[in-house]
Amino acid sequence: MENAQKNLALACNRINKILIHILMNYVFGGEKGSHYLPDDLPDPINHYGMFKLKGEKYAQEILKDYFILRTSRL
Repeated sequence: MENAQKNLALACNRINKILIHILMNYVFGGEKGSHYLPDDLPDPINHYGMFKLKGEKYAQEILKDYFILRTSRL
């Protein structure tokens, strides 16, 4: 599945499209005690969070145009 996220970023790059990466807030450990901000460092506590963070990194490394939306509820 990890390759799917990378392949999606590569495909968007190849056809010059913007990627919108929507994920839950599981890239954070939940220990902050207040709302997380865009500049807070991720600290995933489980495999799902690590997987989603890897997808974010692919978007950031491969693409020049992307949006990353983190939410606590969908």
